[in-house]
Amino acid sequence: EDMLERLTRLKDVDALPRIKMSTPEQFFKELEDTSNDLCKWIGELYLELHQGTFTTQAMIKKYNRKLEILLHDLELTASMAMLANASYKYPQEELSEMWKKLLLNQFHDVLPGSCIALVVEDALQLYKEVEKVALTALTKARNSLLSAKQSTTGTKLLAFNTYSWERTEVVSLPSTVDTTDETPIKKLKTSVSQIRDKQGKMLAVIHVPSMGYSELKPYEESLCNVCISDNSNGQIILENDSLRATIDNVGRIVSLVHKASKREAIATGCYGNQFVLYDDVPLFWDAWDVMDYHLETRKPVTTVKSPAYIVQDSTLSCAIAVSLQISEKSYIEQTISLDATSKYLKFDTKVEWNENRKFLKVEIPVTVRSLHASYDIQFGHLQRPTHGNTSWDWARYEVRFAIRNPYCMIGLD
Repeated sequence: EDMLERLTRLKDVDALPRIKMSTPEQFFKELEDTSNDLCKWIGELYLELHQGTFTTQAMIKKYNRKLEILLHDLELTASMAMLANASYKYPQEELSEMWKKLLLNQFHDVLPGSCIALVVEDALQLYKEVEKVALTALTKARNSLLSAKQSTTGTKLLAFNTYSWERTEVVSLPSTVDTTDETPIKKLKTSVSQIRDKQGKMLAVIHVPSMGYSELKPYEESLCNVCISDNSNGQIILENDSLRATIDNVGRIVSLVHKASKREAIATGCYGNQFVLYDDVPLFWDAWDVMDYHLETRKPVTTVKSPAYIVQDSTLSCAIAVSLQISEKSYIEQTISLDATSKYLKFDTKVEWNENRKFLKVEIPVTVRSLHASYDIQFGHLQRPTHGNTSWDWARYEVRFAIRNPYCMIGLD
């Protein structure tokens, strides 16, 4: 407010530039029309500082991404419900208010995590408010759509897919589903009791079109079961028609073979899903910077709290669990699973984190050679180098090492 007041008072003062309020679109349009000698830059404007903002305040980053997806799902589902059910009202005002709160938290320095503690508290409170309202509205939209389908087709259960590609996946059915009815279950050569997840819920294979929904019904195409077994080295093997993964008692991937091409994905002499600790002691600002010398402090996490063991063994989904000790106060609990229809492993990881000035990362070194990697952003992708040929390439070490020594950043700091 004080800046706006100052702008008003200094609007027409001798010896000062004439300033007017404008929009970014108008500003850049005037530049384009009046300036012919401006330099042009194509691509990402990468600042060669403050790499710590990629990971600082992980909860803010998690909520931001989670709520972007949630509000997208709400908009799509509400649109379908409005078309299917004349009595349903699209939640325009609620959505507008939720988007404003979410976008407010995308302000610099909130989303980068470089704000003060009080701002973090306010941001998390806003996120929780948006999440609560959005989930209530999403449930209402889904129920309205289901009600419309029940009245016309008698459908009792719908599967939603808000992604832009069709999906065939193994899911756990709601506890309200009559498990004595095998209708939504793929007819496999096994008893129904074997087709359950580790919580005892019935599993089903469903196929849903992109940006749509479908009624649960038997999946008719041929389906190779998933299986799990122990080998002579004390390792556990997860295998379906697409993959064969060998995992040791620390939860590390010793081997990951793509069966169609017979190609090994894990780099020779390395482990996938290897958790590592790094020191985080920057020269200047804790919330902003990560210095490149932190890469020299790598310490693998190998202390086993509970060795890998099988927690689920069914024809549709298999899983193992492992627990690692980071320190006296910090630990990792992880479930690794493979479904019959899946072409990838799933990692469900819980970290109890009570460390100071440390990074926790997980490495997945793969046998891939590429000059660039594509990184997802809100409305597209960016390409970044995987090498350090020039000083500009080297400056992107926090993303470059993600490919040279690939890892998925958990971002606990």
